Amino acid sequence: MQLRSKSQQQQQRQQDISESFVENSLVMHPVHDNEEMESDLSKLKECIERLKAEQKTCVRLFYLEKKTYVEIVEATNFDLKKVKSYIQNGKRNLKLCMTN
Repeated sequence: MQLRSKSQQQQQRQQDISESFVENSLVMHPVHDNEEMESDLSKLKECIERLKAEQKTCVRLFYLEKKTYVEIVEATNFDLKKVKSYIQNGKRNLKLCMTN
């Protein structure tokens, strides 16, 4: 059990590091071209619209309206674990959509 626990902790740390790297990629490689930025923003809007309703709601509340998990739970009546899942899956789907 201790080995399994250590393995899970190591996997979680690696995932946290990779997510942090992906989130900071725009900071490390800023977009200087206004046309490119406009194109990216319009594509992001399109990708957000393609998300499932629950993911779209949670992603908008969390990232665009800066709501906390608890505030999202109160606003949507979703379970806390569902909110976290919708945000994580929505973020992954946005990333996939933006890279295609």
